[in-house]
Amino acid sequence: MISFRILLQTTSKQRQKPESEMLNIAYTRIHLQQYERAWRLRMAALPVIRARETALRTEIARRIQQLERDFERLNTLEVWMADYAGLWMEVAAPLFQQHTWTTKSIRFAGVNLPVLHELKVERKQANSQSTKAEVMAHMGSEPAWRLAIEDDALEWLRQSISVDVQQEALRLLNRERRKATQKLNLFEKIQIPALESAIKSVRRFLEDEDNLVKATLKRVKSRRIEE
Repeated sequence: MISFRILLQTTSKQRQKPESEMLNIAYTRIHLQQYERAWRLRMAALPVIRARETALRTEIARRIQQLERDFERLNTLEVWMADYAGLWMEVAAPLFQQHTWTTKSIRFAGVNLPVLHELKVERKQANSQSTKAEVMAHMGSEPAWRLAIEDDALEWLRQSISVDVQQEALRLLNRERRKATQKLNLFEKIQIPALESAIKSVRRFLEDEDNLVKATLKRVKSRRIEE
């Protein structure tokens, strides 16, 4: 186990600790190998983390634009429906007996994201036991404006649910993007520089120690020769 501690997380409100407070360095060859191995692992993982963080940022920006367009369509539909609001007073509530929807999951950059898969609605009927032919006949007897209202209401419902699902997907992406950014900053700004500094310090210490041992042995050898 590496015998130095690295500050895992800092915020703008936290005091940046000097390097001497962040590391407890062990000046041995075994620990030097551990520091070098930890440095290599982080350097190998850094491009992957950076690419994932960039991909998440790009996808979030794309989805925000898409969500804005969907919000605009939803608002346009609501304005359109408000233009004939008087007709809604003629429609018995509820317009649909019930509605259900299902989502499917897609994977992006290691994140499972929900996507609206299917929306099912049960239109209001006078008798739930009616046959299909009776239902079609009942629908055929409805005024054309009522069927149009039902279609608009169904489209509004589908668009509204889709926006909610997209917002949830965006929330998940933002959460993972924050984690990726924190890890990227941790590697780039804290752990890798700290490891590089530790490796440099230990190497210098071991070199000085080796030079001291060599000088001592040379001095002992010289004394023996003189004797």
